Formats: sequence, structure tokens, C-alpha cells
Amino acid sequence: MTQRPRRIRWITVASCALLIVGTFVAQSSSNFASAAGPCAAPNTNEFDGVAVFPAAGDATRWFEGTSSYLVVQNPALCTGVNTYANRVSAWVMIASSVSNLAYVQVGYIKSADFGHVRWFFEANNGYTGANLNFDFYPSSFSVDAEAGVRHSFSVNWRTSDDFVHGDIDSVPWGASTFNPYRGSYSGDPAAVNRADFGAQPWSPQYEGEGLYTQSDIPGIGSSHASFTYMGVQKFSDDAFENLPCGYDIPDSDNYPRWTNSASGCTTASIWTLYPNPP
Repeated sequence: MTQRPRRIRWITVASCALLIVGTFVAQSSSNFASAAGPCAAPNTNEFDGVAVFPAAGDATRWFEGTSSYLVVQNPALCTGVNTYANRVSAWVMIASSVSNLAYVQVGYIKSADFGHVRWFFEANNGYTGANLNFDFYPSSFSVDAEAGVRHSFSVNWRTSDDFVHGDIDSVPWGASTFNPYRGSYSGDPAAVNRADFGAQPWSPQYEGEGLYTQSDIPGIGSSHASFTYMGVQKFSDDAFENLPCGYDIPDSDNYPRWTNSASGCTTASIWTLYPNPP
């Protein structure tokens, strides 16, 4: 997968309350089955959700990790492409400010080759893929039954090993094999003393993603894929706090079919507004 292309937003930031992280909490919501249409070209990465791009000059708003509760939903995929190329997902991510291919994310995904929702973790240092970590847990593991339930997802940089870790319900699910603050890809001589992610600020993102716009993004009707208690890990002291106010501005690459809403400073929802493509 990849990250949303960088788009600058000038934002006034205020303080918010402290993030609370915990285990999953049941939420009243129903599963759904949409009549997604046939797949059609092009199949490119399209996004629906919140991508944060802090100002370079404000070091108090530099972040190195991301967290949120996220409601699991079971989206319908378009028909006619039964491979991994036909997939949708929802996740939290910390991403490079200079490369669309350098990021660490954790969330859930549904692909046509497997046909069920499952957890995933991915870390990419932005080079040629030699240091790419991409994991499903395991390939036969389905979380379809979790539709309508919210779980906590977090990517966090740890001083214990200088890697970025992905946690689900506070349980470790994966870790990068590279330190984003320092180049570690031995196959690239230019990487010596170069940070994998580049200089701060990095971009926290809370998104749904799909390759075919005829597939549903997670969520439909009153059963949204909702992000709540959206949090960030601060560069200054490695601690987590709530996403500062003013950043909760959702955007969609496939509007109006995929849409979204925001409430307060730390809550956003994504869903498929029109289940049947025109």
C-alpha cells in the first residue's frame, strides 16, 4: 500500500485532552452486504479519512506515532478481479513527509484473494522494498465476526530498539526492521547517515484505502468505520496525546461514493454513501 500524497493545510492548533488507550469496546453496529459493481480501471490507491501535515516550523507539533480506536467493518469488493490487487483497508499510520513510500501502518484489510477481513501490519522504509515488512496474522485468520466492534490500533516508535511497532488492543502485531530516524538500507549507498523517513515533521494518518473505486470503503449507512480517541505520539518526549484540535478535517479521493464526517477534535468516520456504483 502507500500513503496519501502530501497536501498542505494551514491550520490553527489548540490543545486537547489526553489520549486513553485500552482494549476493544463493543459498539452497536450491524454488518452489511453491498452490491458493489464490476471492477474497472484504473486501480490506483484512493483514500478516505484524515491525513495530518503539520507545519515544518512548529516543533511542538512534530509526531512519530499514531493511535486510535477504530470500528471494524466488512466492506464489499467489486467483482471480476479475484486477486490481492482488489483490496480495501482501514488503518492508522505514521508516514514520511518526503516520500509516499515510507510509512508504518496497522489496521484491517479485505482482499479478493482471501475474501475475509483480517488484521495487518506494514512497514516500508521508502527504498526498493528490501526492508519491507508486510504481515497478515495468519493468512487464514478472519475477523469478520468483529464487524461493528471497535479495537485500538497504534503505531509507536520505541527507544528500546529504535523501531516503529504496531499494536492491536495493546498486543504487539509487528515492528519495522529499520529506524526511521537513521538510514538502514544496506543496499543503497546513499542511505548512509540518512533518515529513512527524512526530517520531521512526519504525517499521522487515519484512513480507509481502496484500489478500485467500485469497491466499498469500510462502513455504510449507520454502520460507519469510526475513528475515536485519535492520538499522536510526540517527537519531543515520545508520549502520546490526543490529536490536537484543528487537524480533524477528513477528505475523500472518491467523493461522493466514499464519504466521511468529523466530530470534535479526535473523532472521524468513513463510509460508503452510495453502495451501488452508477
